[in-house]
Amino acid sequence: MKRIGKDMLVSAGDADGFVQAIEHKEKFIVGVQWHPEYLPYLSAHRAIFRCFARAVRGQ
Repeated sequence: MKRIGKDMLVSAGDADGFVQAIEHKEKFIVGVQWHPEYLPYLSAHRAIFRCFARAVRGQ
């Protein structure tokens, strides 16, 4: 990404400087670039689902 939207923040990047995740400053709005094939192997990749579940439950 060269530009992100209003009120959005870059929240993750990789070693090459590419944006991997963005989020809204105040609301639960996220955008991620990831590889779902890593889900069984890397617990950090499953964290996005735990975060989403907490948001849906209103926690």
